Amino acid sequence: MNAIMGRRGLRRGAWGRTRWLVVTLAALACQALVTEARAEVLPPGALIDGRSQLDWAEQWWVQLFGIPAAVNPILDTTGEQAFRGDAGPVFFLYGAFTSDPITRTIDVQAGKTLFVPLLNSYFDNVAPFGDPQSNFTPEEMLALISPDLESGVVSLFATIEGVDVLNLVDHRQTTDPSNPISYTLPSPENLQADFGLDPTNGTGIYPATISPAVQDGYYLALKPFEVGTTHVLNFGGTTASGSSIDITYVLTTVPEPSSIVMLSIGALALAGVGWRRRGGTGDGKVPGRRPGPLNLIVGRRSAHR
Repeated sequence: MNAIMGRRGLRRGAWGRTRWLVVTLAALACQALVTEARAEVLPPGALIDGRSQLDWAEQWWVQLFGIPAAVNPILDTTGEQAFRGDAGPVFFLYGAFTSDPITRTIDVQAGKTLFVPLLNSYFDNVAPFGDPQSNFTPEEMLALISPDLESGVVSLFATIEGVDVLNLVDHRQTTDPSNPISYTLPSPENLQADFGLDPTNGTGIYPATISPAVQDGYYLALKPFEVGTTHVLNFGGTTASGSSIDITYVLTTVPEPSSIVMLSIGALALAGVGWRRRGGTGDGKVPGRRPGPLNLIVGRRSAHR
């Protein structure tokens, strides 16, 4: 009986060690996931294609306002218009003008750095049609929008594959009032006009220049994912005034068009080799075959998200 109990004790001891090993491996796996999630995020001071992330944050707004509402990716709830977020080396993701959770399923070409707006706000002097434009300075504009985004009052979240991204408040990008945003809307087909604002200040003449303007917000820059992989990103937050977003992207990285062409050529070449081996003529010749409903505009001029 003692011998049997001893063997049972050994079995229990072995199982205990096995459980300890399983728990240890699970902990290491979780740690690896966290490390991986962190590794995908660029530091807020890192350059992207030679430009600062503040430059890209300001470009995010410029590109957004230049897209008509009917096809604007910030109003898209499925991801159908996501391709409009392509900005060369960067691919812009978007929030929403609603607090309702939104899930977008999209493809992104390989090699693109993802630029993700957690929470952001914008202000310019453009007024509704028929009203004169205001005359706020860049400093005054920032004083109106920035308190809503201070790190002590804002709530932010971001996950990659369900793993929290840490230190989100470090990723704030705020326009320098001495160097405000200035940009041109080329045609009346733009988001500001679609929302009842007049970028031409009553002239009706395009191109229309918007200057000055400012923005403030939190943005993540994510390194390009590997081709053929699918990832789930969830991000958003709540401002001090209660505006919030909750956005999920199911994102698949696809080859660049040139890569697809090269793959096709390679496949045809391999097929040709196979054909020669199976049915060639023997002389080397081959037989022929063949980017809150305008709670967006706060005080008529500032935009959240």
